[in-house]
Amino acid sequence: MSVLLKQDAELLMVRNTRMMKKVKPRKRKVIPTAMALPPESRFWGEGPVLRKANFLPGEPIKVESFPQWGVIVIERCDEEESTHTVSRRLRRGMEMEEPIIDITNDTVQMIPAGTKIDILVYPHKLIIRKEISFELVEYSRPSFVSDPLKKLRLLSFFSGGGTGTASMIETGLFESVGAIEWGEMPIRTFAHNFKDSFLYWGDIANVSEIPECDCVLITPPCQRSSKLGFGQAGLDHAQSIHIARLVLQSKCQAIFIENVPEFFKTRGFQLIQVKCTL
Repeated sequence: MSVLLKQDAELLMVRNTRMMKKVKPRKRKVIPTAMALPPESRFWGEGPVLRKANFLPGEPIKVESFPQWGVIVIERCDEEESTHTVSRRLRRGMEMEEPIIDITNDTVQMIPAGTKIDILVYPHKLIIRKEISFELVEYSRPSFVSDPLKKLRLLSFFSGGGTGTASMIETGLFESVGAIEWGEMPIRTFAHNFKDSFLYWGDIANVSEIPECDCVLITPPCQRSSKLGFGQAGLDHAQSIHIARLVLQSKCQAIFIENVPEFFKTRGFQLIQVKCTL
């Protein structure tokens, strides 16, 4: 509980997702009821999340709920203390089994099925909580914080598998401290290539916690601006609100943006300029 209260352990990753719904076996006859019961909750711990926490298949774990703090804690423990065991699964197309946690008992019913959740990933520990909302606030611009003899800390938005991050690291001037990405396969690739980086797996609009950095690399999807794309007007503007919020929250001193030329004529890019200009 000391880690839960003091948060003295290193936060390795945040997975933004939903508490799943327990699927019951189908019955041949359906008997209507006067009042339908709410669906039961099911926690599904995915392979990339568990590998980041260094959980291994077959390891004993303890699952506890703490209603007073609104969290569920899953941590590695001794065999005599365990309530569950980390399972294993071999996904189609993959050569190695990966760890999986699937829990449907009363411990996880504290968070209703369908609720947006953050899974905070620490070494050998997961903390599950309801997604934390945020307010758009103004941040003061900080002074440059890195030691001049050290590498510049790089945080990547829409990181993909990390191609942009890798190209900047190869200059010898940068080190990766984190990435924000929505897709499962890109986050798997980034986690494999940059094992020490903080990861946020989920929608950028829901990010509430990121590491501080010196530089931000932003590579948003180009389909909305490209002449060959879908031209979905307005979506880039909505994303830009959150890009600007996180740029200021990161306390960075430089921003790198990679996109098609048309992106730099959009309202979204103009908003980033206005909000993030010194």
